[in-house]
Amino acid sequence: MSTDSPRKKLGFFGKADEVPAATAGGPALPPFFKHDVDLRPHALAVYDVDASTGNCTRLVDKLTSGQPRHWIVHAFTGPLLGLVRCAMPDDGALKPSKATTMSTVSDSTSIVTGSSITTGEATTGMHMTLEFYEWGGDGAEDIAGKSSVSTALHKVGPTLGGPLLVEWEHSGKYAVLVYPTKCHVIKWEGHSSKLLPLHEMSTPRPVQSVLWVHHALFTATEDEIKCYFICGSRTFSFVIASTTSCFDGQEEMNQTVDLADFPAAQRHPGGPLMLLGVFQEKLLCGGIMHQSMHSVTLKHPVLQFCMFVAQGVPKRALEVVPMISADLLDWMATFLEAFGFAADALDVPGTSSHVKVSICIKHMLVHTLADLLPSLVASVATDSADMMGTSLIQRACAALCRGGQEAAVAALLPTCMQMNKWNDALVMAMLVQDRATMAQVLASNQELSHALHTSNKNADVEAQWNQQMDAHGQIRPARFAGTWM
Repeated sequence: MSTDSPRKKLGFFGKADEVPAATAGGPALPPFFKHDVDLRPHALAVYDVDASTGNCTRLVDKLTSGQPRHWIVHAFTGPLLGLVRCAMPDDGALKPSKATTMSTVSDSTSIVTGSSITTGEATTGMHMTLEFYEWGGDGAEDIAGKSSVSTALHKVGPTLGGPLLVEWEHSGKYAVLVYPTKCHVIKWEGHSSKLLPLHEMSTPRPVQSVLWVHHALFTATEDEIKCYFICGSRTFSFVIASTTSCFDGQEEMNQTVDLADFPAAQRHPGGPLMLLGVFQEKLLCGGIMHQSMHSVTLKHPVLQFCMFVAQGVPKRALEVVPMISADLLDWMATFLEAFGFAADALDVPGTSSHVKVSICIKHMLVHTLADLLPSLVASVATDSADMMGTSLIQRACAALCRGGQEAAVAALLPTCMQMNKWNDALVMAMLVQDRATMAQVLASNQELSHALHTSNKNADVEAQWNQQMDAHGQIRPARFAGTWM
C-alpha cells in the first residue's frame, strides 16, 4: 500500500533492510517478501522505496500499540498514515500508544468525546480506534537526506473512533471520517502539526461512498446523494438525488424559464452507489445492484455557483448570479464570505445593506463600511433598543473607530439626532469622545442631570436645568392648598 509521500511507500512485512530493484523500470520486491513473513497483527513494518536507485529501506520495524491483543486491522493512506486498531472485549478501551525504539509517538491523551468524535464505535464488544501518524514528525533528517528511523513516524492528534472509511481531500487539508450514523470532517494543519475536528453531519442511513471535488464532498447512501460544501466555519448542503424524486435533472433544466432557486433532488435509482467522479458537469455513479452507470447533472446554476466558489474562482461564480433568483442574493453573498471571498461577496448585485455591513464589520473593510453606513442609518427608522453596542449600527460605528474612521462616525450624529435615535447618537458621541455632543444628546432626551454631569460648561444645558428646577420649586395652585394637612 503506497502513501501520498513523494518517497515513502508502505511495503510488505519483511526481514531485509536493503533490497535492490529487480528491474531498471523501478523497485520490485523479491518473492520471499511475500512468503517468508513474520505475520503479527499488532505490528507494522514501513519501507522507504527510492525510485532512483531501486533500494527498499526499512524505516520502521514495528509500530505497536503496546498491547498484544490490540490488532492493526486496516491502514488508510493520505497525507497522514491512519492505523485502525481493534481491542478485543477483555482488553477494554485502547490506551494511547507508547513510544517504541523504532517509532516516535506523542503522549497525547486527549480524546474528542461528547457530540464530536467518540473513542470508538463499539460493535459486539470490540473497540475500534484510529490513530494518525505524520511522516518525519519533527523534521529531523540524517546526512543522506532520509528520515532517521527514530523520527520516521510521529503520532499526531487525539485517538479517534475507528471509522468505516477515511477519504482525504486532494489538497490534503480536509478529511472525512465515515461512521455508521454520522460523518466527521477533520482539518489537518501541516505547518503546526495539528489535527482539528471541524464538522459533524448526521446520516440516517449508512454512507456507501464518498467523493471529494475540491472543497465539495459528495456522499451516497442507498436512498439519496448529498453534496456538502465545506469551509472552515460552516457547511452548506444539498440533496441532489433521492429515491422519492422523479425529476430528471436535464429535462428540468431544459424546461425551466424562471430564475433558478435551490436545486431540487433528482432521481436516485435505489440501492448502493459508488461515486466515481465528475465528468462534463455530471456526477458519475456506478450502480452495484443494477450493474449500470448513473449520472446526476450538476448544471443547476446554484450548484454551479457553489462549485466555482469551492474551486477558488469567485469571478466565474459571479457570472452565474444573473441566472439565480433574487431571493438568494443574500445567501450567495454569505456563501462567498464563508469561503474567504469577502470582497467578491460585496460585488453580488442586489445584496442587502445589512449583509454588506455585517461582512465589512467581520473583515474590517472600513473604507467600504464608511460608504455603506449612511444609507443603513437612513433606512432604519427606529432607534436601537439600548446602548450596549449590540445593534448593527452601533457595531458598525465601533468597527469604524477601531479602523481610524472617527470622522465618518461623527458625520452621522446630526442624522441620528434629527431622527430621534438617542441611543445610537449617544453611542456615537461616546465613541468619538465628544463630551459636548454627549451632553446635547442627553439634554434632548430629557436626561438633564446626566447631561450636566457630562459637560458642566454647557450654557444651554445649565439653562434647561435651572428652568426645570424653577418649575419644580413653584408654589402649587390654590386648589391644592391644605390637601396634605
